[in-house]
Amino acid sequence: MIKRLLPALLMSLVATCASATVVDYSLTLAKTATAEGQFVGNDANSDGFLTFSELSALTFAVPSYGLSYDFSTLIGFGAYNIAANTWSFDANSYAYMQFGAGQIGPIIVYESNVTDLVTTQVVDPEEVPEPGALALLALGLAAFAAVRRTKA
Repeated sequence: MIKRLLPALLMSLVATCASATVVDYSLTLAKTATAEGQFVGNDANSDGFLTFSELSALTFAVPSYGLSYDFSTLIGFGAYNIAANTWSFDANSYAYMQFGAGQIGPIIVYESNVTDLVTTQVVDPEEVPEPGALALLALGLAAFAAVRRTKA
């Protein structure tokens, strides 16, 4: 019986633990242009930060200038503290983001040319555990306890 319940138990645990961090952001660039975008990533090393290697998507747009960059041109990213909801610049270049190519060539979003930086974590519906997965987990634990009790 345990052999039958173990895969279901493992699947329910994975379903409740896997989630991506999605962050919307806005900032003022060079004190004149409002920029905005979103980045998505998984904290693969569980250190509480999203870094360049852990990102899966990023957008950056300056609507007033018609400029937009995306993840395909991103070459540098600071570090996003998930718990504190703060985005730090990269200590080596003092940049939040660096893009290698785009509509006007390379662009670097520095600590010195950014004001009014706001980051907001997006609550992803996938992060909320499904009742079915939790019920399956509870059923598996109850069955495991029952089997153990009958053997004792």
